[in-house]
Amino acid sequence: MSLFDKVYDQGLHDVAAMDGYERTQFMNDIYNDYKMCKDLRQTRMEAFYLELLTKLIKDYGN
Repeated sequence: MSLFDKVYDQGLHDVAAMDGYERTQFMNDIYNDYKMCKDLRQTRMEAFYLELLTKLIKDYGN
């Protein structure tokens, strides 16, 4: 099981309980973390945040 799977299984069920504004802020914070990792060339964390954002947008972005 990857780190992403553990985070997704344990922590993202709370996102369903958020309202639209809270979800937007949550995803924006993750995007900012992704950009920071990209700027610092942290490839593993960059891949983690990108996968996390992809999953969040697919599940809760609409």
